[in-house]
Amino acid sequence: MTNTPAKILTINFGGIGDEVLFLPTLEGIRASYPDAEIALLVEPRSAGIGVITDLIDEVVTFDIKKRPLLGSDLIELITLVRRGSYDMVVSSGSSPMVAGLLFLSGIPRRIGYNSNRLAPYLLTEPMPLNRSQYAAKMYHDLIAALPGAAKALPAIPRIKAGSQEKESMESLLAKLWSAAGDAGKARNRQRKRILIHPGTSQLAILKGLNKTWSAENWCKLVELLEKEPGVDVILAGGPDDKEAIEQINAKLKPGSKVISTYGHTRNLKELVGLIDICDLIICVDSAPMHLAVALNKPLVALFGPTNEAVLMPPNVEHFVVLRKETLGREKLNAAPGQMEQAAQQAVAESSSLRQASFLYPGAPAVQLPAEIVFQSALDQLRRVEHQDGSPAVHAD
Repeated sequence: MTNTPAKILTINFGGIGDEVLFLPTLEGIRASYPDAEIALLVEPRSAGIGVITDLIDEVVTFDIKKRPLLGSDLIELITLVRRGSYDMVVSSGSSPMVAGLLFLSGIPRRIGYNSNRLAPYLLTEPMPLNRSQYAAKMYHDLIAALPGAAKALPAIPRIKAGSQEKESMESLLAKLWSAAGDAGKARNRQRKRILIHPGTSQLAILKGLNKTWSAENWCKLVELLEKEPGVDVILAGGPDDKEAIEQINAKLKPGSKVISTYGHTRNLKELVGLIDICDLIICVDSAPMHLAVALNKPLVALFGPTNEAVLMPPNVEHFVVLRKETLGREKLNAAPGQMEQAAQQAVAESSSLRQASFLYPGAPAVQLPAEIVFQSALDQLRRVEHQDGSPAVHAD
């Protein structure tokens, strides 16, 4: 176990959001073994993670969600892993099947969760699993024993938008505003840009996990925001969001100045660039939410059936979580300027959310009035203005 590994395999199946949450773990591995060749095994839908981080040397894909998943598929996975001739593997899977697959891979050093009866026998380093904490920290617990892990523990995942992608997205906004007759907006960076991303993953929809907010509410929010001087509203969406974007566009009031970048962001790098050149992101629990966190951008995140206690970093002032169930009547009637504080306090007070679960039992889709989200957005913009000294945005 003392030999320095030359080739390391990391395994983290899930969507892009899961891969973003896994970045602190990759950062710790890279800090521990800076000269190692690091591969990340993901689902095909998450292969794009490799373009937004330099922490990995190779992205390997396998469709673990294939149904039915046959014995021959598992043999194919083991063969794929064996072919890499890795010295060490770090896997976030917690089932007995994962422990068995890691053992059969023949990799000498096997790090995973001590979460089943087989793990202590099949893993060389079974690590404690604590599901009731922020997922990025839960993943990072896997590498607690590595030499560089402690000094490389970021509070949140970290990514950086590329200058080329930011310039490309600035050009896109300029083009869209020019087509709408508002060419001056692109040049006026005193104006605040609010990016609205209403979509969620197609897989979540197929699984019956309704994390959405209604098109009527999104349109009401756009209407309220557009009344604010010095605010520009930008709509974004990926390939899975066609229906949501179409519903919103169909319900927007005539004369709305919102511009839509849907269909113009060609890859994950461009979406990261778009998020980075905006001042505030408003979205539901989705991959863009995790990207905004990793970019350290001010964020208003709307939650329904999923548990924000494990999906959002705790106690970060410019990341605001809103959920109707945790606000309470007195919070719903909070005075202007107090919504952000009320939301943060409500989440902190809600011990029922601190459960070992990804889901929040009984919670429906996002059930928030647009006025609540609007006021929280204004509170976030005021913080941005206070920090950069730009002209204030005032509520009517």
